[in-house]
Amino acid sequence: MKNILFTLALLISFVSFGQTAEEYYKMGSAKFQSGDDKGAIADYTKAIEINPENFVLYFDRGLSKHNLGDYTAAIADYNKSIELFNKIASTTLTLDETEYVSSLYHHRGSAKYDLKDYKDAIADYNKAIEMYPYDWWWWYYRGVAKFSIGDDKGAIADYTKAIEINPKDAQTYWRRGYSKAELSDYNGAIADFTKSMEVEPDYNAYYFRGEAKHNLGDNTGAIKDYTKSIELDPEDAQAYYWRASAKFNLGDYTGSILDYTKSIELDPEYTQAYYGRGSARYALGDDTAAIADFTKYIEINPKDAQAFGGRGQVKEDIGDDKGAIADFTKAIELDPEAAGSLFFRGRAKFRLGDHKGAIVDLTKSIKIYPKLVDAYELYNILGLSKLNLGDNKGAEADFTKSIEINPKYPGAYLNRGYIKFNSGDYTGSILDYTKSIELNPEYSETYFHRGLSKQKIEDLNGACKDWKKAAELGYTYAAELVAKDCN
Repeated sequence: MKNILFTLALLISFVSFGQTAEEYYKMGSAKFQSGDDKGAIADYTKAIEINPENFVLYFDRGLSKHNLGDYTAAIADYNKSIELFNKIASTTLTLDETEYVSSLYHHRGSAKYDLKDYKDAIADYNKAIEMYPYDWWWWYYRGVAKFSIGDDKGAIADYTKAIEINPKDAQTYWRRGYSKAELSDYNGAIADFTKSMEVEPDYNAYYFRGEAKHNLGDNTGAIKDYTKSIELDPEDAQAYYWRASAKFNLGDYTGSILDYTKSIELDPEYTQAYYGRGSARYALGDDTAAIADFTKYIEINPKDAQAFGGRGQVKEDIGDDKGAIADFTKAIELDPEAAGSLFFRGRAKFRLGDHKGAIVDLTKSIKIYPKLVDAYELYNILGLSKLNLGDNKGAEADFTKSIEINPKYPGAYLNRGYIKFNSGDYTGSILDYTKSIELNPEYSETYFHRGLSKQKIEDLNGACKDWKKAAELGYTYAAELVAKDCN
C-alpha cells in the first residue's frame, strides 16, 4: 500500500483546525511516520473528538488502521472522509487537490482488495484513475485487482499504463510477465521478467522466467533461472521442485531426486515433491522407494486419481497385479474417465486370467480416449482376451487394428499369424510370422510357430530350419520336434 501523509498546507482552503485538534493531529502524524500506528490512531481519534467534521483526520486514521490490518474499520474511516469531503468540495479542484482526493478512493480500494472484495476495489480504483490518471500506483493496483478476478488481459493493460508512467519499477514488469504467462504468452512473459531483472534483480523474476522457459520446453534455460532464483532465496521449496521437474524432463533422474528431496526438507507439506520424487525413483528402477513416495503423497492427497494410477503402475511392474488393480480401481472411482488407469487395469486383469473383465476395461479405455499412446498394445491385449474366450474373428480384427496403429509391433503379427494358422490359412500365417521375425529376430516362439505353418504346407526343410533356430534361442519343445522330425 502506498502510504501518504498529507500536509495541511495543501488543503488550507478546506480545513480549519482548533489549536488542540491540530496538536493531536501533528502528534498522530509523527507517530504514523515512525510506524506507531496504534499511537497514531489514539491521537487522530482525540483530534476527531474535537473536530469531527475534518475529512483529513478520518483519512489518516484510516491509513493507520489499514496498516494494522483492520481493513473494515479503515474502510469506515475512508467512507467518512469521502462523505465529509463531498460536503465541502468546490466545483473545481487544483491538480494537487485532485491527486489528494483520488488517493482516498485508491486506499479504500486497497482495503477492499485486502478483504478480497476485488470488484468493489476495482470500482474505487476506477474512481481514483478517473480523477487523477497520472499516478502509476493507481494503474498498478487496479491491474493487481483485475488479475485477482482472472482478468489477465485487463491486468496487462493496466500494468502497461503503469510502466508508461514509471518505467523503473521492477515489480510491475514481473507482474505483467506473470499475467502474460497465464495467457500462455511465454515469450512475452520472458521479455518482461528479463526487463524486471534489468531494473532490479529479484529471485521472483528468475523463478517465473524459469517457469516460462519450462513451459516452452527450454528445460536447460529453466534450470539456469531456477538455480539463480535459489542462489537469491535458498529457502524456496518451489524453486527446488521446479528445477527437479526440469531435470526430470532432461532424464537427469538422480539430480531431480536431490532437488525433490531438498524441496521436501524445506517444506514437508509441499506434497507435489513426493509425487515427483516417486516418479524419478520409478524411472531409475527403485520401485520400493517409488511406492513409498506415492504412498506418502496419497496419504496427504487421498483424492488424487493420478497418484493412485502412478502407484498402480509401479506395483504392476513388480508383478503385484492384485495390488495394482486395487490402485487402478481407486483411480477410476475418483475419475471414471481415467483412460490410462482403465487400460492398465485391463492389462493386469488379462495377466490374472480375467479376460471378460479385461475386455470391459480395455474397450471403455479406447472409447474414452481413442488416441491413447499405447493403443496398439491395448488392441493386442484385447485381441488376446477375445482369443482366450474363443472369439477368433474379433481377435483377428483387434490384432489387425494394432498393426495399423503401429506397423512395427512384432507381437500383433505373431498373434494374428496364430489366428490364421488355426483357421487353416497357413500361407497367411507364414507371412505374419515372417514379418514378426523381421521386427524381432530374437523371439524363439515365432520361429517355432512359423515352422508349424511350413510343416502344414509340406515344407519340412523350412520347418526344420525354423525349429532349429527356435531351439538355439531356447525354445525346448522345438528341440523335441527337431529330434523327432528332422533326422
